[in-house]
Amino acid sequence: MGKTLVKLGLFLRQIKTPLILILIWFGGGFVFHWLVYSSTESLTDIVLATFFMKDFGGDNTLEIFYQVFGTIIISQGIFAVIIERSADRINPKLTAEKLAKKMNDHVVIIGWSHLAERIVEFLDTQGRKYVMIEENEALVGDMLESGDIVVIRNPLLPETLEIASVEDCKEVFMVNNDVQQAIVLVKRIRELNSECKIYVRLFDERLRNLIKGFEVNLFSSTKWTFDKIKGWFSRKAGRIIIVGWNNFSRRLVDFFELIKREYVVILSESDTLDINEIEDILGTNLIIGSPSSKKILTQAKVLECEQLIITLKEDVNELLEIIQNVKELSHRPEIISRVYEDEVAEVLEVLNVKTFSTSYFAFENLKAELID
Repeated sequence: MGKTLVKLGLFLRQIKTPLILILIWFGGGFVFHWLVYSSTESLTDIVLATFFMKDFGGDNTLEIFYQVFGTIIISQGIFAVIIERSADRINPKLTAEKLAKKMNDHVVIIGWSHLAERIVEFLDTQGRKYVMIEENEALVGDMLESGDIVVIRNPLLPETLEIASVEDCKEVFMVNNDVQQAIVLVKRIRELNSECKIYVRLFDERLRNLIKGFEVNLFSSTKWTFDKIKGWFSRKAGRIIIVGWNNFSRRLVDFFELIKREYVVILSESDTLDINEIEDILGTNLIIGSPSSKKILTQAKVLECEQLIITLKEDVNELLEIIQNVKELSHRPEIISRVYEDEVAEVLEVLNVKTFSTSYFAFENLKAELID
């Protein structure tokens, strides 16, 4: 309901000029009829005549002028509404940009991600206005088709921020962990709007000093997530297998080094990461190969493993294959998996797999800011 009301309000703003003209015409028409006919006609008849539903007859030139030009103005207003609605269907990108330019006190979300999806869903339930900026149309095509206000342009271009009405927005969320983009955008956003709140997702805390001077709220979803689930690992001992290498895996490794817990990381050969750099970090704790391979799992000593955590980007088929092969080799390890979709989490939990979502924990931490 909230989303529908927001869209209705924005549509009325689109067609406000023809609506205002029609209202002015009818208002003026009522005054005209009242001045001319109030002494001879009832108020009901005057109202009916104002809306062309009654004709007092005679050769009154002003009456004829009112009816003829009134019909033209109303028909033009209806035509304008039809044109606007047709434009929505013919060129939704252009329509979305036109609506974005009229926004104020709204939320701007830069970059599509699972976290952005959670924020959008929440804003819809709250009836809050928002503009999504995403350069890759394939990621937000469904949003655009459903009538959401999506600006499909490079966010680094100054005109993109102007189209999204950043100068009149209330909050900006950058949630795709693009450091280079964040550094440039924070400065440009502050030049346009010195008062809006800016939230930037940044995994590498060493880069905080680069942009913290612009009154930016920096957050790391991996840090928030790790703080939430750290107890899952600190309360247990024994060997642990980490599948995949990313910011979250790095936090796990740092923690296991600190508490002196035995671990090994399985990294797929097809991964595009710099293997040499990772070998320098992990040394003999790194195994290169397919994490779904029973041979690799055996090499990682899955039979001696107490916990196995999958940190890969979500690929349901790969997740299920890894879980199935681990269970065929050993029922000993507790399997923990990072997931993004709630539906996938429900399936994995049926398989007795413990799940967590970085986007969920990040959203829960940010939700209070969205309610303000």
